[in-house]
Amino acid sequence: FWPNSFKNWHGHQDRFLYGDHEKMLEQYFWTAFHPIGPESERPITGTNEVYVPGVFGDIFDVITNAADEKVLASYPVILLCGDVNMDSRLADALARHVKNGGTLIANIRQVRKYENLFPKMFFGAELDSNERSSAKKCFSRLSLRVISEEGGFDYAVVKPSSHSEVLAFTADERKAPLLLSTPYGRGRVILSTPPYLMRKYY
Repeated sequence: FWPNSFKNWHGHQDRFLYGDHEKMLEQYFWTAFHPIGPESERPITGTNEVYVPGVFGDIFDVITNAADEKVLASYPVILLCGDVNMDSRLADALARHVKNGGTLIANIRQVRKYENLFPKMFFGAELDSNERSSAKKCFSRLSLRVISEEGGFDYAVVKPSSHSEVLAFTADERKAPLLLSTPYGRGRVILSTPPYLMRKYY
């Protein structure tokens, strides 16, 4: 008996509806630790969700915002997942991590309210715009192909800085940035503009 946001209290789903935080955690975890997602949708036994061999190997760790700087520095890439509560200590540690050669992957909805804790233009664009739009396709410069999203997706409209590289943009006349890569020190910051990097699910 484990009531929480992750569907364990099956008789009272109305009390534990998904928010963006929970949905992003679920989708990222299901991707990083695949096939844990399909396994969790099968009839549950005592072992089918335990020790599931992931297709990417044992390369992901889950750390919290309480991790100290030495812990953060031990990872070449840090990906923010869900709503991350930040203070100046964590923001400074993340900025130093990137400056020293690390990569930080963040979403605009996660960091917009903490923008003033980071160096100016750290994320490669001004994040205070509330303008939003939507699209159904994007072009990825990483795979050099157009990617379609069933149902489309929203994104925040941003203007990249002159030293940012646009890795993905909407495949329409706007060519709006969806994924930015911005160098900082010896590292880089990857910023995505679709809210929580998800299409609408409700």
